[in-house]
Amino acid sequence: MKSIEVKASSVEEAIEKGLAELGMRHDEVDIEIIEVGGLFKKAKVQLTVRPTEGERALEFVRQLLFRMGLKVEAEFAEDNEKAEIRLCGEDSGKIIGRRGDCLDAVQYLASMIANKEGEAYKKIIIDCGDYRQKRVETLEKLARRLADKAVAKGRKIALEPMNPFERRVIHTALSDNPDVTTESEGTEPNRFVVVKPKVQRPQKKRPPQKRGKDNTRKAKPGRSAASKPKGFLGFGEYLGNSRTGAEDSFDRGGTGGVKE
Repeated sequence: MKSIEVKASSVEEAIEKGLAELGMRHDEVDIEIIEVGGLFKKAKVQLTVRPTEGERALEFVRQLLFRMGLKVEAEFAEDNEKAEIRLCGEDSGKIIGRRGDCLDAVQYLASMIANKEGEAYKKIIIDCGDYRQKRVETLEKLARRLADKAVAKGRKIALEPMNPFERRVIHTALSDNPDVTTESEGTEPNRFVVVKPKVQRPQKKRPPQKRGKDNTRKAKPGRSAASKPKGFLGFGEYLGNSRTGAEDSFDRGGTGGVKE
């Protein structure tokens, strides 16, 4: 932060002289009166330029990266509407996190630090290795694929929970699609997007299973459940294949599962 000391016959004159030297307004600097001055002594003030919202966010991010011990550098650009901080380095993957969760958390905290109460709000954007653009492209492809699937099956498809930004990407990607509509359902942080075909087919009801005289379901021919040793894991279960596709997609850091 830039800071200067200015002397003049009075405090007011010293402040005006300092503002002219910095080329700034009163609300852009912090003023400290060092000496009031008097008959034989000049007044002295110190003017310190206040950091912008983007500079506050940048300082927070740099301190956070240092304390986390991550080898990541931060580049910075700012205008009147937003401040962008771009991260790059060998530990980029760690700051991105699973499906961008860590990067979103850092962006949220930086925005809270940057925007003080009572001041005009400035948008803070933190990206790492163009992750956000790549994520948008992935979500747009997912949206189009699920729209085709919803139309083909004639029934709605619900995606896994997403943050507001990602939900907006899905809505925007399908806004011009004449065959489907989208809406968000649920409550945060488990709010999700539902893709609905405009023409829905009635769902076929499954025929009731046959039951025996004692009103129990008839067992399929072959090995019975009772003959399976207690604690025995089948081949598929042993390999972890009993997990659902949505869970598997989550653990691989994919775009998220789909609920139907």
